[in-house]
Amino acid sequence: MKNVQHKEDEYLSELIRKNNEISFFTEKFEQERKIRKKQDKVIQEKDKKLQENRKVIEENRKVIEEKDNMIIDLVKTLKGMGKSTEEIQKLTNLSKEEIEKI
Repeated sequence: MKNVQHKEDEYLSELIRKNNEISFFTEKFEQERKIRKKQDKVIQEKDKKLQENRKVIEENRKVIEEKDNMIIDLVKTLKGMGKSTEEIQKLTNLSKEEIEKI
């Protein structure tokens, strides 16, 4: 009977050890899951910010393009009025080469 009791104790001891091991890994898993969830949130926030930045960049590109077109129109108008390249340079701060390309 003592031998059976000893085997039962060993078996229970092993079950407790396994249960503790499962609890340990379950806790580790939960910690990792929480960390991953926080990381996912940070990534989503960064993605959102990146999209906002791309939108701002695109808007700025359009503004620059509009300004470039206005400068080109101004240079054409000044040339049409007979202004010299030097006069246009003073008014627009463009280089001689830039003005001659227009």
